[in-house]
Amino acid sequence: MVPDVAVDFETQIEQNYVFQVKSVHIIKTKIVSPFCKRPVSTRCKIDCSDDVIMELASVQKFEGSIFGLHQFWEYLIVMSLFWISQAITWSLQDPICFDLLNDKPEDFGKQRCWGSISWGLFSVFGGVLVDYFSNSNNQKNYVPIYYLCLIIILWDFALAYKIEITETVGSKNTFSDVFKLITNFNVIIYLIWIIVMGICTSMPWNYLFWYMEDLTRKYHSNKQYWIKTLQGLAIGIQCIGGEMPFLFFSGWFIKRIGHTYCMALGLFIFALRFYLYSIITNPIWILPVEFTNGITFGLCHAVLVSYARFIAPQNSATTVVALSGALFEGVGTSFGGVVGGFLYQIYGGERTFKLFSYGSLIMGIIHIMCIKLIIKSN
Repeated sequence: MVPDVAVDFETQIEQNYVFQVKSVHIIKTKIVSPFCKRPVSTRCKIDCSDDVIMELASVQKFEGSIFGLHQFWEYLIVMSLFWISQAITWSLQDPICFDLLNDKPEDFGKQRCWGSISWGLFSVFGGVLVDYFSNSNNQKNYVPIYYLCLIIILWDFALAYKIEITETVGSKNTFSDVFKLITNFNVIIYLIWIIVMGICTSMPWNYLFWYMEDLTRKYHSNKQYWIKTLQGLAIGIQCIGGEMPFLFFSGWFIKRIGHTYCMALGLFIFALRFYLYSIITNPIWILPVEFTNGITFGLCHAVLVSYARFIAPQNSATTVVALSGALFEGVGTSFGGVVGGFLYQIYGGERTFKLFSYGSLIMGIIHIMCIKLIIKSN
C-alpha cells in the first residue's frame, strides 16, 4: 500500500503527534474520509510536501541505548562481513597488479588509477540517482544504489574471473623473515606512518558526508535537496581530480622526492585539508579541497605499496603488502573511526577536524625529525 495522505490538522498529545487523514490512495483507489472499525497497523510510505511534517511523521527519534536495538547489531554484522570481504580483495589486488606488471613496478600507479576513475564516475552518477529518485529533502531513496552495486559486482566478478595469475611460491620462512624485518628502525617508522595515515583517512571516509550535511542544515538549509549530488561530486573530484593524476605520476614523484619525504608530505597535506574543512561554512567549498586527496591517498597509497615491496624479503612481498594493508585499515582506520566518532559527538565537526589538523601537523614534524635522525646516524 502506497498511500497519498492529505493532512487536515495536527495536534500534539503527550509528546505524540496526531494527524487526521482526509484521504488515502490504496493502489489506484482513492478513499475519502477513511474510517476504521478497529485499530489498523500497516506498512505505509508517506509523502508530504512540508519537510517539517514529513520528518515528524516518518523519521524515528530514538533516545535510548543504541546497543539495545536489534537493527544496530544487524547493521554491525553486515558491515563487518562487508569490510572483511573488502580487506581480502584489497590485500590481494595490489600484489596481483605488481605480478601482472612483471619488470615494470613503477607503472603501478598508472594501472591503479583506473580504479579511481571508475570510483569517481560512479560516485557522481550514484549521487545524482539518489537525489533524482528522492521526493523529500529529509528522506533519501537509496534503492537505486543497491541495484547499481549489484550490476557492478556481477560485472566485476566476470572480469576478475578472466584474469590469469601466475602464483609465486612463497618462502618457507616467511613469518620469521617478516618478523626480522619489522624490528628494523626504518621499518618501524614506516609501520607507524601507515597507522597514522589510516587514522587520518578514516575522517573523510566516515565523517565528511555527515559534516557536509551538518553545514547544509546549519548555514544553507534551502539547499538540502541536492546534497547527495554534491557528495557524489566530492567523491568524483577526490578520485578523478585528485587520485588519478597522482597515481599516474606516482612513480615520478617517488623517484624525485623519495618514499620517506612523500610520507611526510602526506601528513602535512592532511593537516592543511583538515584545517580547511574546519573553517568552511558552505559545503560547496569542500569540492576544491578534495583535490588534496590526490596526495593524501593517491600518492601515499602508491608509496605504501611500493615501499612494502621494496623492503620485503624474497618471495614475501604479498605478505608484507597484506600486513601494510591490515595496519592501514584494520588498525588505523578502525581506531580513527572510533576516536573520530567520539570527538565528533562531543565537539562537533569543526573542532574535530581542527584537532586532527593539529595532530597531522605534529606527526609530520616528528616524521621529518626521524628521517633526519636516520640520515645522521647513517
